[in-house]
Amino acid sequence: MYRIPSLLIVLLFAMNCMAQNATSTDPSDIGDDDLYNYAQNHNQMQDYQAYLSLYPKGKHANAARKWLGNEYYRIGNEFYQKREFDAAKMWYMDYLKLFPNGTYKPDIVQKMADADIKLRQPKSSFIMYSYDTNRPIGGSLGTLSRIKPGFYLSVQGNSEGYKSYSDVEYKINNEGTSDYDVYDVVRTGTTEISDFCFSVGITYSLSNSFWIYGGLGANAKSQYDEVNLYSGDNLKDTWLMENTDESYTNIYPEAGLIFKAHKLLIIRYGFMYSKKLTQQIGVGLFFGR
Repeated sequence: MYRIPSLLIVLLFAMNCMAQNATSTDPSDIGDDDLYNYAQNHNQMQDYQAYLSLYPKGKHANAARKWLGNEYYRIGNEFYQKREFDAAKMWYMDYLKLFPNGTYKPDIVQKMADADIKLRQPKSSFIMYSYDTNRPIGGSLGTLSRIKPGFYLSVQGNSEGYKSYSDVEYKINNEGTSDYDVYDVVRTGTTEISDFCFSVGITYSLSNSFWIYGGLGANAKSQYDEVNLYSGDNLKDTWLMENTDESYTNIYPEAGLIFKAHKLLIIRYGFMYSKKLTQQIGVGLFFGR
């Protein structure tokens, strides 16, 4: 909307000139000064554009071009930071039309080249094996984009985390009190711990080879205590009971970096916090450009 000089500005300028021409000793200067002063007072892009459209070689033309050039560069940078690269290129081109060899040209040329690369690169995908000290068996898959955010999802667990404990019917606490009341319950000291995580989040490009990731997950951890069932001194059976004091489900945050080490290889490093801070490591395959 700023690319066509405002008709209203031009009309106001003409009216001001007509009002001042009667007293001016140098009518040729009145219009130039008047419209430029109007632009300075209002500090709007269309006012400077209106001035240059009427006075391309006016005595304030260089100052008007400098103001517009700085504004084009500023707006271009805003769009570039927001990853709206087509819009950024349009404003950068406006700057280069005013100043083909201007101060900002090297930076603009570099950013336009980077924008062209990113505009040509579609969203890529990845799949990886992931590991942490408590849950060594896991995987992630998702998308990586250099323009807009991508997404990912991950699962992580220990070997028991992928095992079904649906046949465990009774519960016990750390004091040894259980909800089973037929035989005497005595813990053997053997436990099984099921630890499983599922998370989703977004990926965001920092450069052509680096992305950050961040998301939320659910961590389900259950401890199953082995118990012997006695009738007097006679061992009747051995079961597992879920320890309610050591079992929980909670929500946790995670964040980290994804690095494209090779055209087919990506590496992940980050942290999650579920009761305690845990490092995350992953390595996988990158599909895309």
